[in-house]
Amino acid sequence: MLQWHFEPVFIGCLSVATSFGATAELGRVVIPVKSATQNASSGLQKLSGRNGVLYIPTGHAEPLPLLILLHKAGGSASEWFAGGGSYAAYADKGRFIILASESPSQSWGTGPKNWGYDYVAINRALEEAFARCAIDRNRLAIGGFSDGASYALSLGLANGDVFGYVIAFSPGFIVRAHARGRLGNNNEVQIPRVYCPRHCR
Repeated sequence: MLQWHFEPVFIGCLSVATSFGATAELGRVVIPVKSATQNASSGLQKLSGRNGVLYIPTGHAEPLPLLILLHKAGGSASEWFAGGGSYAAYADKGRFIILASESPSQSWGTGPKNWGYDYVAINRALEEAFARCAIDRNRLAIGGFSDGASYALSLGLANGDVFGYVIAFSPGFIVRAHARGRLGNNNEVQIPRVYCPRHCR
């Protein structure tokens, strides 16, 4: 099981808030209201423009969990499916869809003090993914490598009411923002489970 090593550091410097009734703001991930009722053809698919690529596992018509993956600085969405380290095998075995988003520029965001507008590109990619796939909106995760991990970690904590899990391979920074969580059965605030593996790929 992957270990979460940095929770006391990050949660200690971020305030936690639920977002019910919140208005749109910087760094906000927006999940489309509607989703396809069945999955498109399985396999790796190129999305329009620079929205990235989508991988749909074979043989599943029911709504599936979604994992968003963000590439390293100077990388590309297709790297997640290259060679023997392709994440397609994980998606097939785990029965989940992968959305590998493409950064509009060389990297994600503009460092610890600014979201930039890359989250807008991720929202556009989500719109296309939900239009093509039957996605279980209650089982969403986000992850990334290097700068992609930093941005994924930042978005995951700031949108903890959206994501249940965050996977960060070698993150280097975090955007300071209000963290969010989901309300549990006893009205407690539940933040995402965050995994920062010691080793990656």
